[in-house]
Amino acid sequence: MIELLAKYLSGNASLEEQQQVEEWRNENQEEFLSFSEAWSATDVKSFDVEKARGSVMGRISTQKNFAQVREPASGFSGKIWAVAASIVVLLGIGYFLFVGSGANTSDEITVDGWVVVETDAGESKDVKLSDGSVVAMSEMSRLSYPTQFADERRVVFNGKAFFDITPDPDHAFKVETIEALVTVVGTSFQVKTESEAKYSEVIVETGVVSLTKKPQPNVAERPIKVELFPGETGVVRREGQGVSKSKNMNQNYLAWKTNKMVFKQTSMKEVVNTLNEVYKADIRLANKDIGDCRLTATFDGKPISEVMEVISQTFSFEVTGSKNKYEIDGKACR
Repeated sequence: MIELLAKYLSGNASLEEQQQVEEWRNENQEEFLSFSEAWSATDVKSFDVEKARGSVMGRISTQKNFAQVREPASGFSGKIWAVAASIVVLLGIGYFLFVGSGANTSDEITVDGWVVVETDAGESKDVKLSDGSVVAMSEMSRLSYPTQFADERRVVFNGKAFFDITPDPDHAFKVETIEALVTVVGTSFQVKTESEAKYSEVIVETGVVSLTKKPQPNVAERPIKVELFPGETGVVRREGQGVSKSKNMNQNYLAWKTNKMVFKQTSMKEVVNTLNEVYKADIRLANKDIGDCRLTATFDGKPISEVMEVISQTFSFEVTGSKNKYEIDGKACR
């Protein structure tokens, strides 16, 4: 399991291995947290085994809940050393996966001709592929792609991103997630995956997209495919049958990328969700009843302070806070 965790945390795990780790993580939350925190705290550019061992020991010893659950007082020391030794091995494997592969940054590594790019919380990034296609990645996303496309154009993705694909009738472009395979020739669309909810979603902006549900490991089922056209949404769930297809009703699905939001009689609950996503903010409704108030407004590249001012004046709400943290209070709308 240690080697599998190392591959997962370094971005080198296959989709099946990612799924295996995530299933294990759901049942071993504290152990996974200890491993991942120790991994994040280690500087792979100046890796030192003894230093890592001391660092991991220090981090684990401060996790009182972990220690209390895992071991009674009489056997505490030995148990913690066993966990620490495992984590040091994990860090060692991770070090070679990163440095041995010729990694050049903490969020982009290259392994055997494949590049793995990750975005952190609050970070977005545009990635240009060898065929000229551009992937606009949202926060907390991971993209794996070959340095140079050969017989096929295929990438592996987890998170949320907008794909603008360069047309090539002879070579279809494929995006693979845990649940689905997205196939296009030349088009633009958004892909969103949810690891916890176990689904993949595709919203088509231009062109035609083929969305196929992949057979899951140890599950006897045939691949199911639908075609999506501009303005349509397709959803593939890891558990359950088929692929759902519907009209896209979320006109702000690209607001995180364009910074343009259009609200037409939109509930304040939905408005706040959109604002939090676009501005990477923490906006809360002090009174849940005002979540039913309806806002009609358009914001195009406006700073969050101006948006808060418009909301305050529109409903006579009291808005407190600054920067990216606000609380909205007031009376329910009639």
